[in-house]
Amino acid sequence: LAEYYDMLARDVGGWTDANGAAHAPTFSNLIQDVTLSPAMSKMLTYLRNQKGDSSKGTSPDENYAREVMQLFTIGLVLLNPDGSQKLDGNGQTIPTYPQAAVSAYARIFTGWSYSTGFNSNPLNYQNWSVAEYQPLVCYDAYHDFGAKTLISYSGNYGATSDALGVPAGNSCIADLQQGLAILVNHPNTAPFISRQLIQRLVTSNPTPAYVGRVSAVFSGSGGDLGKVV
Repeated sequence: LAEYYDMLARDVGGWTDANGAAHAPTFSNLIQDVTLSPAMSKMLTYLRNQKGDSSKGTSPDENYAREVMQLFTIGLVLLNPDGSQKLDGNGQTIPTYPQAAVSAYARIFTGWSYSTGFNSNPLNYQNWSVAEYQPLVCYDAYHDFGAKTLISYSGNYGATSDALGVPAGNSCIADLQQGLAILVNHPNTAPFISRQLIQRLVTSNPTPAYVGRVSAVFSGSGGDLGKVV
């Protein structure tokens, strides 16, 4: 958990790693690092998540797949840039994703475990292993390499759906990066995250105009968290 909190602190300001590579303070980098955190993978149960096996009737754990959408990026209903809810022709809110998208994202998050091996375990509280805080790595034998239909930015999941997805045969890391990019670039993410930042850093009930101004910086800066704050 200490490393998890350090990761959050590094990512909101940007940092340079031991190899001299710069890591920009973007929401995109943050959500990838959160996803590859062993602490998060244990908390939301995708550590050692395995591809489904039809012969056994098994499917991947969906916990993180649901929460990364509902809590970390796009929320439950489509939003306008000022955070107000979009409505359909009947005056009803428009869901951001169906259950099928949760199941598809669960397949994205398969094959990830500790750097010491897919079935390895932390040692104990008196003898910590660095693998307990190093980013997760992917093990191909457990990853689902099939094509995955994910999210529609318009909320259209019918016969003419415009949902984005990832192709079959992607590498494990490409699946994860492309799947997260689809969420980060969703029009909802800027107002959804901007509103939460305002609520926690400034005021609990921001006006739509305030959310809109911060959301515009989020979108215009590529999710640069320093500029957003």
